[in-house]
Amino acid sequence: MMERTGRRATWMLLLGLSAMIGCQTERALRVFLPLPMQTDSTEFEIVGGKIRINLLFNRPVDLTSMIPGTNVILETPLDASANVTVSAGGTLLEAVIETVADASTLLNPGVTNTVTLRLLGSGGSPIRSTSGLTLNQNANGDPQQDYETSFAIDG
Repeated sequence: MMERTGRRATWMLLLGLSAMIGCQTERALRVFLPLPMQTDSTEFEIVGGKIRINLLFNRPVDLTSMIPGTNVILETPLDASANVTVSAGGTLLEAVIETVADASTLLNPGVTNTVTLRLLGSGGSPIRSTSGLTLNQNANGDPQQDYETSFAIDG
């Protein structure tokens, strides 16, 4: 846990520095943590039996635009669209995704499971920043690009 807290503090410092020196000139909302397109991220926690994923964005995220099952999709081996809640993190740049069901009902026991998180910037209900920018994970100017990453979780 100490390593994860230290990593988050480092990312928050880098975000603050990039804002101060003008590196956030791109007009895009992006997810910084967990890193995108991983196949075995360890950036998750099991808290009270639930899977919890702490997200860090480059800009303040509009939590009301994050709709579980529509543009926030958590796929587990036993549930293609696990029911999740979205809540505020410690800053305006953070959001917390947590499963409603216990991890034991979402994962195969005794094996390593792949759990995939998708955040959609595409479609009719894209995730947005508080200033209205849509999620654009590639930050290439094309609006509405999705974020995806996977976690290796032992069942």
